[in-house]
Amino acid sequence: MKCFNDLSLESSFYNLVNESCDPLFGAILDDDFLLSLMIKTFEVNKCLYDSYSFINTERGDRILKPDKSTSYKTAVHYGLFALALIRAYVKTKELFILNTLIKLNDTLLSNCKLEFSTHYNAKVHQELLALSVSAESEFVKEILQKCSLELSSVEEKLQNFSSHLESKDSQAVFVPKESFERIECALIYAISARSSMYLNAMLSAGKAPSKILVLIAPNTNEESLAMHLEFLGKNKLDVERIQCAHINDAQCFEKIKNLKEKVVLYSGYGGQILEPKYFALDKKFLHIHAGSLPQFRGSTTCYYELLECGCVSATCIFLSAELDGGDCIAHFTCDRAQIKALGTLDIDNTLEPFVRAKTLLKALRILEDKNFTPQKQDSTKGRTFYKIHPILKHIAILYCLN
Repeated sequence: MKCFNDLSLESSFYNLVNESCDPLFGAILDDDFLLSLMIKTFEVNKCLYDSYSFINTERGDRILKPDKSTSYKTAVHYGLFALALIRAYVKTKELFILNTLIKLNDTLLSNCKLEFSTHYNAKVHQELLALSVSAESEFVKEILQKCSLELSSVEEKLQNFSSHLESKDSQAVFVPKESFERIECALIYAISARSSMYLNAMLSAGKAPSKILVLIAPNTNEESLAMHLEFLGKNKLDVERIQCAHINDAQCFEKIKNLKEKVVLYSGYGGQILEPKYFALDKKFLHIHAGSLPQFRGSTTCYYELLECGCVSATCIFLSAELDGGDCIAHFTCDRAQIKALGTLDIDNTLEPFVRAKTLLKALRILEDKNFTPQKQDSTKGRTFYKIHPILKHIAILYCLN
C-alpha cells in the first residue's frame, strides 16, 4: 500500500507546472484558497478550461470565471488538479476535497479525449491517473474504517439495503389534527416530499399557513400533482396555483411580492435560489437548511454531516443574499439511533424532510416570542459542500445500518 501521507510522493510530477497554460494550475498545489475556488468552478462546470479570471458575484463571493472560448481538454491541468486534491486531502481530511477527487477520477476514466504535450504525454498521464485512483481507494478505505464498516460486511449489508429504503408518507410521520389555527405565514409549496412534510408537521401541531402558493413546474409529474392537490383540498386551506418554471420568474415574483403575509416559508424546487430582488421586499423568508449552520453550507450536507458527525441536522434561518448565510432561528438534530427508530433510510424523501419539518416546528414555537432575536452566523466558520458522490452517499447510508 502506498503511503499517501508522504507528501514527497508526487514530487516527480512537479515539473509539470511549466506545461500549464495558466500559472493558476501550479498555484493550487500550495494555495488552499485558490484550490477551493478551483473546486467550485470544477463542480459547476464539470471540466477545467485553459484560462480563468477572478470576479466578484452579486452575492459578494469571489469566484474563478472560466474563459469558455479556451480549451477544456488540456490534460496537464487535470493532472495538476488531481495532485492538488490529493495533497490537500492528506493534509486536511476534508470530505469535500475527496468528493471532488472521486468526481475528477470519474471524468478521467470516462475515455474523455484530452490533449497532451511533450512532457505530459499519455504515459505520464496514465501514471498520474493510477496514482490518483490509488489515492481515492485508500482514502475511501479510511472512511469505511472510521465508520466501522469492513469491506467484507458491506455486501451483507447491501443485501438488506432495499428493505430499509421504502419512503414513508408524511401523514404517517406527522398525524394532522382535525382542527387548526391559521397563522400569518405564507407557504411557497413546490410539488415535493419536503413541502408535504412541512405542511403535515404544521397541521400535526394544530397550525396552518394562512396562504399556500403552489408552484407547478412544466415538468411536474401529473400523478404526483394530483396527489398533492387532493391533500391540499381536503384540508380546506387557502391555496392558489401558479404555473412557474422558476421561483425567479417575473410572474412568480409579482405574486409573492403582492402577498399580504410578511413571513413566507420557502419550500421551492431544489437548486432554485432566491435572487437578491426578493430581499428588497418588506418580507422575511423562512428556510430550513439541511445541515448544521454555519458548519455545513451547500448541497447534500446531510450526508456529509452523517459521515463526519454521525447525525442528520437542519437549521431554520431567515434567508439573505448570502447563500446559507442568514440569521439562525432554530436547530434540530437526529442521531443514528433516532434515524433507526424512524424505520427508513430513504434520506432524500423521508429522513431529511422529517428533520427539516421538526426544525420548522421548533422555529415556529420560538418565533411566537416577539422579543426573540435570531443569531447571526459567523461567516468565517464552516464551508460550502457540493453534491455528494454516490460512493460517499452510500457509505453514509450504510453507516446508519451499522
